[in-house]
Amino acid sequence: MKAHSEEWYEFRKNGVGGSEIGAILGLSNYKSSLEVFHEKVGLFQSPNIENEPMFHGTELEDYVMKLWQYWGPDGDYIDNFRKGIVIRKCRRVNGYITNPKYPWLFSSVDRLINKNQPSVLDWEIAMDEEKVLECKTISGWLVRIWESGIPPYHLAQIQSYMTVLEVDYAELAILVDGRKLDIYGVKHSPEFSERILQVTGDFWNERVLPARELMKPVYEGKVKEGTSEYEDIVAQVYQLEPDPDGSEAYKNFMNERYKEVSQPKESTSSDEHACKEISRIQAIKKLLDEKELLHKNSLRASMGEFDEMKLTNGKVTWRSNAKNTRVMRVFNTIDEQTSIEAKQAFISLNL
Repeated sequence: MKAHSEEWYEFRKNGVGGSEIGAILGLSNYKSSLEVFHEKVGLFQSPNIENEPMFHGTELEDYVMKLWQYWGPDGDYIDNFRKGIVIRKCRRVNGYITNPKYPWLFSSVDRLINKNQPSVLDWEIAMDEEKVLECKTISGWLVRIWESGIPPYHLAQIQSYMTVLEVDYAELAILVDGRKLDIYGVKHSPEFSERILQVTGDFWNERVLPARELMKPVYEGKVKEGTSEYEDIVAQVYQLEPDPDGSEAYKNFMNERYKEVSQPKESTSSDEHACKEISRIQAIKKLLDEKELLHKNSLRASMGEFDEMKLTNGKVTWRSNAKNTRVMRVFNTIDEQTSIEAKQAFISLNL
């Protein structure tokens, strides 16, 4: 079954795939749980268009896997590649993998790492069973955003694969900007796995399946679109939609869904509460923006005519853009203690 083919899209309606886990958990800015829900129910279908990132991701999968085979303990895969020294091997999986314990989940892994081979986390010990290998091509700015270097929706995908296959380890081979290879070892997280099972199980069993039952007369052609009976069914399906999340994808889906609507609505108590919280958050953001500007202006005074400054864990750039305006960017990897303090400060805001 070829990826992104009509057959591929049709099969994916029968469960939750690994690449959809991030959306259902609210970790993706490309697709929301609401959009996935409507796709599974049949009320909405994303255009089956293979865009450039999807095309290159599919075509470069074999290339990334090939490079992975030459990656050794010192990370010097280029010399091994040139000399034809294969360090480890993997195999392709032709099809989807399911687990009867979690019938709503299916996994389409890129490769399985052969057993009796070491991992990038411990080159001294051979693994006694096959493990998961995922191959990705991503942009450098995405890597810089996340502390681990791995976007959370990729982590969710690979954790779901380990859950379905019941293995405790996986590797992620990432080609950054088409020119830099990184290999990450990822251990199975029981807590993350439990979260995936809980949220996706509720999504499928408590939302999608009941919605499909309501839509049966539509599927069978007994109820036609545009009729009052159809509108009643859709209204009931809407009651089963996932709760709103904080993703850009949710916002975009709702903007598209209601773009033709223009009429006033009386507010509810929950609407009033949401608006009050928005005002409070906006006030906090304004204060934080002012604080950030203060520190950036301090850096501007320090840097003067210099356009780059090295940091212990990153750098600061202050360069002219196309409009000849100097723009400051701070790239600084925060340590664990600072990250903890930031999270504690956020929690104290009680947002």
